Amino acid sequence: MPCTSDHQRCAGGLGFTIIELLVSLSVIAVLFSITIPALRGAHKAATAVECLATVRGILVGHRLWSAAHKSRWLTIAIPPGDSIHSTLEAGYTSYDIEGIDLGYVWPVVIREYVDGARESGETMSCPEVQRNRPDLMNEPMRAHVVAFRSYWYSPTLCTTSRLWDDGDPGSRALRRRPNDHIMAVLLSDVVSPSHKVAMFEHHDHHGDGAKITPQMTAKVSLGFADGHADRRPVDEAATPVGGIKWPFEQRIFQDGEAVPFAATPLGFSGRDY
Repeated sequence: MPCTSDHQRCAGGLGFTIIELLVSLSVIAVLFSITIPALRGAHKAATAVECLATVRGILVGHRLWSAAHKSRWLTIAIPPGDSIHSTLEAGYTSYDIEGIDLGYVWPVVIREYVDGARESGETMSCPEVQRNRPDLMNEPMRAHVVAFRSYWYSPTLCTTSRLWDDGDPGSRALRRRPNDHIMAVLLSDVVSPSHKVAMFEHHDHHGDGAKITPQMTAKVSLGFADGHADRRPVDEAATPVGGIKWPFEQRIFQDGEAVPFAATPLGFSGRDY
């Protein structure tokens, strides 16, 4: 029998019309557009939690190092002017680590207190860096490389506070030779509970990957001097001082750039939040 209505299907005609297929595909596309970003956001949130746990573990390693070094904050030159000659393996040449270079060289110093006998660097690095930079996992000394690509250590914790005092007329001149002004900072020199950041993500690893700036509204993982970790917006931190000559071999920040958490006003005696 012929069909008598547009809304009737002929016997045996159980398929969809083109319009029905288009509507179904449109609904599926909308669901995907809603679900995929939500899943990505959930993944970012999960890795941010894992990142915070990593930062806490690094801070525990700091405390263990300090317990073995007369309760000093992690530093290289003790007394001021000395340096530790580190021989790096697997093709790296030997070089002297200066005090403020510790901002990125910290994994070399405390790896055994954090990573133990492992060489992967997973316990010292952000999971997003591990996922997005698999090339780093093939580097010689990969544990150190992936770690400093994740976090920096604040050089204010191994330098004289005068170096970071904009109220001191001679302070900016001192910043041109920051390694001349390293000092032993004791754990007791930093107030607890602390608002001074010791370790920080130097890029927004869980967002757009941009380098941190004083104006950045994104949250980054931070390890504070009293051992707690948190994710806080960068732009809510104290405005860092500028004019320092950053001597880091692996240059991320430019000379003179004011770096949040690394250049805290008044140094170890100041506060970031």
